[in-house]
Amino acid sequence: MTLDQALILFKETALPHNLVLNFNGQAFCINSNSAELITKLKPYFKEWISTKKEENVRHINALEWDAPEFPNTFLPYIENGKKRSKEVYFDENGYRVIKKVKTGLHFIVKGDAYFALGPVTQRANQLVNFANCIYMETLLQANANLFHAAGVAQNGVGIVMAAQSGKGKSTTALNLLNNGLDFISNDRVVLLKNEDKYTMYGVPKHPRVNPGTLLNNSKIKHLLHKPERFEGL
Repeated sequence: MTLDQALILFKETALPHNLVLNFNGQAFCINSNSAELITKLKPYFKEWISTKKEENVRHINALEWDAPEFPNTFLPYIENGKKRSKEVYFDENGYRVIKKVKTGLHFIVKGDAYFALGPVTQRANQLVNFANCIYMETLLQANANLFHAAGVAQNGVGIVMAAQSGKGKSTTALNLLNNGLDFISNDRVVLLKNEDKYTMYGVPKHPRVNPGTLLNNSKIKHLLHKPERFEGL
């Protein structure tokens, strides 16, 4: 499959199943030929689902299909501090095509055009990440700054906690809920300066924590499925 053939496939395939979301005033609509995908995403994004008529909507077109095989030469993308590449990509005619190495899911991006092609239903979590990346990009385009950090807030005052992976950012943020603070984000925080003040934005992504963290936190213990399984922790 060539890139042109993939784009034609999107034009010729109906995407009748939709989910409209609003992330802090930024509207997104996920369109798909998979009703199952939308069903999976609804409970995940339940707090951000919009039922009103939104303006300036960014569309994410997700096509459930066999993992495509492009003839192009893909280049590896390796994050700082990582040894292996989880993603590879190529650029063509202003489009960037990104392939998730393990799953074969492809993302195609050009300006405000966003496409996902492949096993989107089985890999709904990667579509969640894609939507969050687009949201963060809109904030960065407004001269915001992105931090690898957790964020909490109380009475309109935010606290940002930065640390390397595995050092306890999420655990600390979640434990602070017991002291009356509000949870903002556990791994990505965006700061946008307005005059002499900064506004903190989180991303609509569920935190990944070990069961022991939840088990020992009365505020969030209910999130565990069958918590008695972990009483030995």
